Amino acid sequence: MTIRKDDILENVQRQFACNHENTEIRKKADKNGRVLLVRQCQRCGQRYGNFLSHEAFSTNEIDTFEPWDSALEVNHGKNFSETMIRMHAEEKARLKAEFLSRHDAYLKSEVWKKLRQKVLKRSDHICEGCGDAPATQVHHMNYARWGGNELLIDLLAVCADCHQKLHPKDRSIVDILIDSRNLPENNRGTFFETEVKGD
Repeated sequence: MTIRKDDILENVQRQFACNHENTEIRKKADKNGRVLLVRQCQRCGQRYGNFLSHEAFSTNEIDTFEPWDSALEVNHGKNFSETMIRMHAEEKARLKAEFLSRHDAYLKSEVWKKLRQKVLKRSDHICEGCGDAPATQVHHMNYARWGGNELLIDLLAVCADCHQKLHPKDRSIVDILIDSRNLPENNRGTFFETEVKGD
């Protein structure tokens, strides 16, 4: 369930790969201000080949060459970065939707209902967060054994207010799981084993 960053990078690199079919000779100044002649790819803006000798061209020819197009080079890199960011966001959204769908199915399962009842019974239906309010919800302290293999110590009986306090305000638990290495998909429990056998 982790984002496959290497796959995304490989995919974007493939999309932006350039064989430099369309190049033009351009004038490019070096750091000392000397004018160098070089071929610039008109798709990606990169230099193609070695610098060219001024002696191969007349002064009039050199005057007709356009200056190096820095914007072309910068825009290609910007488009590459923006595509990486977009594909990363799309993959994260896909994983999030996939996990939420599986999590919703798990919360409706008999496996979860039995675990939930055990946790509520352990707390005598009193919130283990504040010790006062009725416990109406069960919170996962971690997701290492999520999916039916949870130990009772992985779960906490809580009231709605305490449950809200347990969740990070800036990021959802799903976002944290997707970015972490301790993922439910790696440790799918009994509910998902049964689900797979039932397919």
